Amino acid sequence: YRRLRSYFAASIQWSQFDPFIPLKDKAFKHSRTYVLQLARTMHELGIALEPDDRQLEVIFRQMIQMSLWGNAADLSFLTRVSISDIQRQLAVSKEAQAAKHEFILKDDQDAAWNHLKSIENGRVDIVLDNCKYACPIVTTLVTHRFYQLFADLVLADFLVTYTPYVDRVVFHPKMIPWFLSDATPFDFKRLYSLLNQEFFESVDIGDSPDCWEHLSVMFERWEGYVEKGVFKLSVPDGSPLGGDTRGRADFWTSPYPYWDMKNLAPPLYENLRSSDLVIFKGDLKLTGDIKWPPWTPFAGSLRALAGSFPILSLRTNKSYVVIGVDLTVAEELDARTGDTWRFSGRQVKKLFL
Repeated sequence: YRRLRSYFAASIQWSQFDPFIPLKDKAFKHSRTYVLQLARTMHELGIALEPDDRQLEVIFRQMIQMSLWGNAADLSFLTRVSISDIQRQLAVSKEAQAAKHEFILKDDQDAAWNHLKSIENGRVDIVLDNCKYACPIVTTLVTHRFYQLFADLVLADFLVTYTPYVDRVVFHPKMIPWFLSDATPFDFKRLYSLLNQEFFESVDIGDSPDCWEHLSVMFERWEGYVEKGVFKLSVPDGSPLGGDTRGRADFWTSPYPYWDMKNLAPPLYENLRSSDLVIFKGDLKLTGDIKWPPWTPFAGSLRALAGSFPILSLRTNKSYVVIGVDLTVAEELDARTGDTWRFSGRQVKKLFL
């Protein structure tokens, strides 16, 4: 992917060209049901949610699962998954979340929630992963590039709007279309231009009359957060693809594991050390892209990065890189499914350090 990007970067006319925009736009329209459902959910939270830790904890767990399973939409293995599987993974209802919980192999939500409660006027960083999923349906490639990024914004919205613990969220994009689908600064900015009825109107999906109003209100709130710096990119606004970020965002698409961050990207490392919580979305390089024994502790797989700052990793099992699973659980799954559970995406890990 770095080689592919280099071809465009060598051209004046094509240096900022993203060849996947038509596919991204086409597929995001088909996420309309989920976009409107989440907008309605955020509206209802504003009416019903009280400043009560018990209520906030319940919603926090749902938001984390929503963000986690939004990542499940990024899997190349979806060629072997039915459309109904995709719809279940993208659903955000309580029933759907409960059904998914049985597939979670490592669940540290308690630790994550207890840590979040200890924060006061805090800063959360989200290292963006994919903002799409790719799935051949018959012969058509459908790329839901923006749904996951949208889900990450919803999570950030919940943290700063409805909890007393967080007052700003920093989003870390990739500076090139890494693995085709990772969120870039342009993706982050452009998503806002797509959240309107005009963009979605060609999709024939029924929805309630007030759905668009909920989406508009949420969109205006997000715009205000961007203007005030409550939502902020880790790079300057308008940063071009492949731009020099002085040892910050360009590290994410370097060939190095993240445990080399302190030595190879000191500005990024020091910046993240000032964060109260760093959420990584499904990045294999967090653990070095190594085929660890599945029962390897999360901290052990982080090597030099362990203890540098609080980390929450949300990731589906979509490769042989699996860690943090109890030995007995790993052996039981191996006996039952062979090694397919490690990359099938039907089980996931949520890890907290």
